[in-house]
Amino acid sequence: MKIGIICPTAHLEDFASQSNFHLILPHLFKKHPRYLEYYKYRVKNGDFVVQDNSIFELEESLPGVVLLETAELYEFSEVVAPEVLRSGEGSRKVLEDFLQFRSKNGAHVPVMAVAQGSTMDEIISYVFYLNEISEVSTIGLPFDTEHLSDEYDSVRSLTLRRVLKRWNLVTTLQKRAILMKVRIKPIHLMGLSDGIELQYYKNYTYDKGNVYIRSNDSSSCFMHGSYLIRYSERGLPCEKIKEKLSFSLNLREWNGVRFASFHDMKNCIDHNINMLKSFANYDSNSKI
Repeated sequence: MKIGIICPTAHLEDFASQSNFHLILPHLFKKHPRYLEYYKYRVKNGDFVVQDNSIFELEESLPGVVLLETAELYEFSEVVAPEVLRSGEGSRKVLEDFLQFRSKNGAHVPVMAVAQGSTMDEIISYVFYLNEISEVSTIGLPFDTEHLSDEYDSVRSLTLRRVLKRWNLVTTLQKRAILMKVRIKPIHLMGLSDGIELQYYKNYTYDKGNVYIRSNDSSSCFMHGSYLIRYSERGLPCEKIKEKLSFSLNLREWNGVRFASFHDMKNCIDHNINMLKSFANYDSNSKI
């Protein structure tokens, strides 16, 4: 499995460079020119760069015309189509409009579509719908799984509950794909509650079964490492930090101001990246 390491602009060389797979946010391009320039450089060096639609940060996807324009201009490897949070019907409508616009304008960038829904059945049905659309090359599974069922609601840890619910989503998808004798397109896991989740998918590889977990993106290594929270073999030793990543953050400027030096924070983040790679069975030489 490939992993994308999400971190602030000031630390792209420190941490994002430790992977050749990236998921990037187009709403940052104007505000952080250095951010865009870095990923243009990664494209030229052969990395796989996925342009997201920024819905997690903005709560609404950027317009399809903007997404296609930038993805084509900078020759990114893939673009995430617009979607509507927790709505399969709404996501289907904006996806159809996006694909029509893409076809009309002769765009060629491959498309990832995220399977949204208000229930697990709705998400899985949407996965099978996306699986039949030739223009969609990759299917994303959402980070937001809290609403999918009440099966694990007795679990007190919200972090563990989310891990269990997405495990359940992937397992159910695999069972239905096997039953229907269908091979699902490559899957990208949007975000992460706890890196330990990725261990579960080590057998969901290209040459095994009907579901292939291709990649994941996460800021977990950076966010927790910046607080000196180290991953163990059992995953996070605490609840997932709720605060969102600030792309303007520079840990070097915190040196002597915060409770730890940049050296200590960097060592912890590097450790977390290595742990996540271990969980994911990451191979820099594997092809997408």
